[in-house]
Amino acid sequence: MGYVIVTDSDSELDYSYAKQKGILMLMMPYTHMGEEYAYTPSLDFDTKKFYDELRSGEMPTTAGRNPNDFLELWEPALQNGDDILYIGFSSALSNTFDNAVIAREEALARFPGREIRLVDSKRISMALGLLVMHAAALKERGASLDEVAEWVERNRLEARALFTVDDLNYLKRGGRLSGSAAFFGTILEIKPIITMDDDGRLVPSDKIKGRKKAFRYMLDKMAEEQAAPEKNIIALCHADCFNDAAAIKQRLLEQHPYKQIIINPVGPVVGSHVGPGTLGICYMKKGATL
Repeated sequence: MGYVIVTDSDSELDYSYAKQKGILMLMMPYTHMGEEYAYTPSLDFDTKKFYDELRSGEMPTTAGRNPNDFLELWEPALQNGDDILYIGFSSALSNTFDNAVIAREEALARFPGREIRLVDSKRISMALGLLVMHAAALKERGASLDEVAEWVERNRLEARALFTVDDLNYLKRGGRLSGSAAFFGTILEIKPIITMDDDGRLVPSDKIKGRKKAFRYMLDKMAEEQAAPEKNIIALCHADCFNDAAAIKQRLLEQHPYKQIIINPVGPVVGSHVGPGTLGICYMKKGATL
């Protein structure tokens, strides 16, 4: 008997990586141009096409997953005799984690004796993805389900995500910014820095004038907060601004011997709220046990 790590596609982990590591992924739904899709990171998501359509005025909508979706995903592993460790995206942003709690009760009634442990990461995007990657590495080194779950619970607030958006109108449409703030911010070239608080909510961290200065701010913040580079995985997330992410990666490679630097697209669920041109840096902070 073993256990399976499960997460959702709002982690924005590359699907091929998840498959290679035996991580099950719950595909999160979104509706775009009248069609519903299930987001499968880096497999069937055309980053440029999606964000070009947003630039043309399309507005996707997002939704959570219901308990039955979890049951269908977990059932083959449970039938195989495996336990489940679900590391989910922030419950402050969706009812999806609450539905996982409901699904757990039904699954345990169907499969008595199995263990299903749920961890609210209080994170989204690659801040969640990094937690899952470190969890998978611990599992490969022989850590038990409980050991991995406890590591995630201890370290989840050490997973930092810093994002800067290029177009304030997307935050306005999502109700996260007033119309007047978006208007004057656009005129003044204000680029808000967005992060996640301890409750797992997206919150403004600072306001920087100019895109290049916003990038510099995030890099300086990471240099101040980051865990040991040789143990740290850095994730650069871009909403159709790959060249910016690649330039930052090159700069980071020249500075420190990071364990790994990856570039992943910002998917449609997160991207529909922050808009094209958004760029994020995700890393583990000094307090993390790596």
